Amino acid sequence: MPAMRSYFKWGLRKKIFFTVLAAIALSIGISNFFSYRRLSHSFMDSTAEKISIVAEKAGANVAEKIDNEIDLLKAVAFSENIYAAVKNANQLADDLPHATLAASIEALDSAWIQGSSSVDELIYDIETNTTSQFLRNLQSVYNEGVEIFVTDKNGLNIAMTGRTSDYWQGDEDWWQASIAGSVYCSDPIFDESSQHWAMIISVPVLENGTSGSVLGVVRGTIDITALLNSVFDISFGETGKGFFVSNDGYVYQKDADDLTISPVSEELATHLTGNKSRLVESINELGEGTQVITIREVSNASQLIGYVVVVVQEMEINKMILANSQENILIAVILMFVLGSISIMMSNGILHGIQTLKNEVSRLAIGDYSRSFSRQIETSKDPDIVSLVDSFTKMKLAVQSREYSLQSSNIELKQAYDATIQGWAKALELRDEETKGHSERVVDLALKLAVKYGFEGKDLTNFRVGALLHDIGKMGIPDSILLKPSSLDAEEWEIMKTHPQLAYQLLCKISFLKDALDIPYTHHERWDGSGYPCGLIGTKIPLAARIFTVLDVWDALTNDRPYRKAWSEAEAKAYLIKNRGVLFDPDVVDSFFELIG
Repeated sequence: MPAMRSYFKWGLRKKIFFTVLAAIALSIGISNFFSYRRLSHSFMDSTAEKISIVAEKAGANVAEKIDNEIDLLKAVAFSENIYAAVKNANQLADDLPHATLAASIEALDSAWIQGSSSVDELIYDIETNTTSQFLRNLQSVYNEGVEIFVTDKNGLNIAMTGRTSDYWQGDEDWWQASIAGSVYCSDPIFDESSQHWAMIISVPVLENGTSGSVLGVVRGTIDITALLNSVFDISFGETGKGFFVSNDGYVYQKDADDLTISPVSEELATHLTGNKSRLVESINELGEGTQVITIREVSNASQLIGYVVVVVQEMEINKMILANSQENILIAVILMFVLGSISIMMSNGILHGIQTLKNEVSRLAIGDYSRSFSRQIETSKDPDIVSLVDSFTKMKLAVQSREYSLQSSNIELKQAYDATIQGWAKALELRDEETKGHSERVVDLALKLAVKYGFEGKDLTNFRVGALLHDIGKMGIPDSILLKPSSLDAEEWEIMKTHPQLAYQLLCKISFLKDALDIPYTHHERWDGSGYPCGLIGTKIPLAARIFTVLDVWDALTNDRPYRKAWSEAEAKAYLIKNRGVLFDPDVVDSFFELIG
């Protein structure tokens, strides 16, 4: 009994320390009952899970590089430089009689392949033109070993970063796929143009950037070593390593700096149909002895690219089991400590103290900083509890300070977002004098009308942001069209009509702006379905866009434009009334007239 009374007088630290000492003996005894076989199976599963994660990350890295290359080539295809070059090349070819063009292609391609000096001038012109220089500048900042070249709709090279093996590409699989409008990804091949093992990727050059007829093809290559570095860099213990198996049946592995490529054996091929980790007997091409392997598919869209395979030898697992046996004992010790401290060893006095501390901390957790610790805790002689009281008091003051600081930071961040949005709107006005002051005038009046329709809180904020940025897509319209003082022709008008889609592409990936897309994307839709870009009808047009459209048209009509003088309010009202229920939501038109009196 005296020993027990001494125990209860100890500080919390001493009580826990001696409780752990008592629990360790029991936990070590329990750990001896674990069989080695059971531990081995458990470790096998654990290792399989770990290398599965490694394989999945490596595969995701490969897929991301392929996606990045596709995005790069699409950006090249969408650029004004490439678009203009392809259009010009197609026009020159179209001006030639078909028979003359076909004969010229055959002769030039043959001379090119044979290295004849008769095409030296042609090669020089292609290699030194501004479009090729544009591609080389792009290549210099892209570090994945990418070679890029561009063909017109007839398959003829018009620009390249490095000399190609032939002039005419029309018989190539990648060209035929992309000229038909598809993105193409090849199996790894030896590329004659770049003299590297590489993956070929090609994308179409489209008439309207993202749609329309195909004008030509942009082709790029990724050096296979650069593409698969994340696979070749896999290292797990002493024997674990990564391999890549292509969809066309070849194993790629790297020893030191040498890339080794070999056909897939039937033995390995049988394991490529599943996606789970497993224990297998030796696959000779991947090493000797029993192995743990994991296989992960690498794909792009619906196209299977290949497989990432990670292999660890069983002897490595056995070494790891032995090396980590003490870690299992530690886990048992910790487990027994927790169970013993909760159910047996902790005294009622300690539990009561902990519960009291818990109650006090709960008050802090709900933001109640006004109350102090109970008298029982504050007057405790236990040195550890005294220390806890002091620490929690400091914590309360720190939490209060950080909460106030966070509130201030949130206000500043909101102001910064707002300033950025207004800056974008101002940037468009500076570029297009026609719209100067337009956004501010429309937004102020549109917000009043939106409130009448019940917009409030976050919805009203999103309405305001969308209204400010309603024409942000015009930042992607060429100056020759946006700033043209006279009326646009049909082709120019089709390009101008892409600005809602450009606004969507710009804003949809910005998290705090994606909820404000209704106005920038659909403010040119019309009640009768005659608008763009989607041809929405009636109430399928978002309410925010229906409200804003009326205000946008009103402001455009009642203010000067380079090609006409402002209409009078009477003329503008007559126009809205005439198109009420045709171009505009009739209810919104009525509410607008009520608003302006």
